[in-house]
Amino acid sequence: ENPLIIEGYDETATLSADYDDDLESNVRVFATGNPCYITMKKLTITGGTTTGSGSALYYYGGALTLEDCVIKGNSSSTKSDLGLEYDVYMYGSSKLNLTGTECYDGIYLSSSSAYFGDGCLLGYNETTATPMMHIDSSTVTLSGSVSLFHPIYSDAKNPIYIDSTLTAH
Repeated sequence: ENPLIIEGYDETATLSADYDDDLESNVRVFATGNPCYITMKKLTITGGTTTGSGSALYYYGGALTLEDCVIKGNSSSTKSDLGLEYDVYMYGSSKLNLTGTECYDGIYLSSSSAYFGDGCLLGYNETTATPMMHIDSSTVTLSGSVSLFHPIYSDAKNPIYIDSTLTAH
């Protein structure tokens, strides 16, 4: 279980789907179809566009670790069953680990688990009214200093939709 490590020099390093800088894209920034183990450090993940979910990160199985990253400026045109778009989509028993990472585009967890550690900020996309997180049949642990842009609520019109287990330490 040797992870692929993608590391930028600092947070200004960008992983973008807008490869020709024309401010248009029609692909995800990063997607996996099989379980794998990946660590991304010191990156801004932006410019992803898709007709489905997961325009920034679409991840199946394995584990994804994000350290000191920023996820923003992505767009999913297809809405979830709640009519919302999520630009980080994790499913198939995936494990998401975030430390020092800011996410402004919404996270959807389906049959997965997530750990949010020190320095994480989960923002709220006011333009699309996307909650910070939709948790479906998954387990989430918040530990240390984690900032939530809005408080936690349990309906889809608010920042976090919960249909699973949420633990805070």
